[in-house]
Amino acid sequence: MKQNFKNRIFDQRITGSLNFIDLKTNTFKVRNVFCCNLEDVFINNQMMVHLVQEAALKTTKEDAIVKLTDVHDKWLILSLVQTYISQSVCASGYFRQDMGIPHHSEWYVFGITHEVDVSVKKMRVVMVQEKLLMRIMEGDFKEPNFEHIYGQKRWQTVKLMAKQYHLQYKQILEEGTAGDLMRVEIVLPGMQEIMVQNYDAC
Repeated sequence: MKQNFKNRIFDQRITGSLNFIDLKTNTFKVRNVFCCNLEDVFINNQMMVHLVQEAALKTTKEDAIVKLTDVHDKWLILSLVQTYISQSVCASGYFRQDMGIPHHSEWYVFGITHEVDVSVKKMRVVMVQEKLLMRIMEGDFKEPNFEHIYGQKRWQTVKLMAKQYHLQYKQILEEGTAGDLMRVEIVLPGMQEIMVQNYDAC
């Protein structure tokens, strides 16, 4: 345990990471939205935790995306991650959507990653807006600036996700089979609702 801490290896933890380009400055940004134990995501099932940890050990500097071989395991594990994202980020947003209350909805694509060439080694759920991945594949973007050097490594992972999502798009959306990436709908209060809340707080 002391050796893991010294080497900054936290293989029992997983961090949700939002990755986006700030359009005002064309700066690629990475923001953590949750951090928890693997058991919290995988409903205290040690077999699933072990399965993901074993798959994470097979990632490389060139490809940080965690890949599971069994399609049924893949779907189950990514579905649990999808559920955790939903309940952590936007549970009330789905009710707003259902009730017709002002809200904003965007589709995001996520995958589990394990980057081997970073200072802190742990698994991450890398989330990227689906529209950005589409733009990357279409070449409809300008190479971004970076807040720090680490952002350059993550940007390479995002571009890899764009390529992989392009290859798996039909498989995921039309055939309903699991790839190494999955979609999640993020629903948050609409701008009108936020303005009303801010006014009431004055």
